Amino acid sequence: DSIVNPFAFPAITTKYYLNTNDTNSCSNIDSVMVTVLALPVVDAGNNNEVCFGDTIQLNATGGIIFTWTPSVSLTNDSISNPLAFPTDTTKYFVSVSDTNGCGNIDSVLISVNPLPNVNAAGSDSIICPGDTAQLVASGTGNFQWFPATWLSNATISNPLAFPNDTTEYIVTLTDWKNCKNSDSVTVIVFPLPVVDAGTDKEVCIGDSVQIVATVNGTFGWTPSVSLSDDSIANPVSFPVITTKYYLNTIDTNSCSNIDSVIVTVNNLPVVDAGNDKEVCIYDSIQLNATG
Repeated sequence: DSIVNPFAFPAITTKYYLNTNDTNSCSNIDSVMVTVLALPVVDAGNNNEVCFGDTIQLNATGGIIFTWTPSVSLTNDSISNPLAFPTDTTKYFVSVSDTNGCGNIDSVLISVNPLPNVNAAGSDSIICPGDTAQLVASGTGNFQWFPATWLSNATISNPLAFPNDTTEYIVTLTDWKNCKNSDSVTVIVFPLPVVDAGTDKEVCIGDSVQIVATVNGTFGWTPSVSLSDDSIANPVSFPVITTKYYLNTIDTNSCSNIDSVIVTVNNLPVVDAGNDKEVCIYDSIQLNATG
C-alpha cells in the first residue's frame, strides 16, 4: 500500500483511498472505486452416456464466448452447442466469457458405453430350395433379424430360415443400455437340378415304348420292374398296366429333384372271328368277325 501502482484483488467492490504528502509536508487525498463483477454462471449441461460410435450434442450456457477442450472429438470447439463423438469416456471443459469479459469454467462427463458383443455364429449355410437352415446368434440382449421374411421368428437368437433365394440375414443385438451391434450370415440357396421325365406315352398291352428324359446329376427310375434299365435317361418301358414312373436326381450340391411320366397301357380289342364252319368244295360261306 506504499507504492504508486499496487495490485488490487478485492473480493467485493471496494473504494481505495490514496493519501500523499509532498516535500513541504502538504498532504492531499484521492480515491478510486474498484467494482467487482460477478463471474458468469456457466453450465456445461448434464453428464450423459452414448454408445460407441454415436454422437451427442453438448449445450453450454452462461456467456457469449465459448471454448471447449479437448477439441479433438468435437465438430466445433468455439460454439455453445457442438456435436461430440468421443471414442472413450471424456470430460469436456468449457470456458465461457460474458459481455464484461469475465470468464468461468464448467465441465460435463460423456461416458462411452461399449457395443454389445454379437456373433452370427458359424460359416455361411448352404441349402437346397425347400430346405431349412438353423441360424444361431450369440450375445446378451434383444435380437432382431432382418429381413424377417422366411424366418420362423425374427426376434430370437436361433430362428429357422427357409429362403427361396440366397439371402444375407443381419442380426442386431440391443443391450440394456440401448446400445446396438450387428453381424450377418448368408444362407446360400443352390438351384434344383434340371429333371424332365419326358412326355406321357401310350402303348398296347404287350408292346414297349422308349422314354426320353432330360436330366443332370445322379439319377434313377422307380418303379424299375418294367424298365429295360433304371439307370439310364432313355429306358424302354414294357408295363402290363398303366404305370407312373418317377425320375429322381441328385446333383453335386446334394440337391434333389423329381419328375414323372405316365405310360398308359391300352387293352387289346376283343376280337371274335365267329364259329367254325364247314362247306363243300366249290361252295362259299360268309365269315362274320366282331371287335
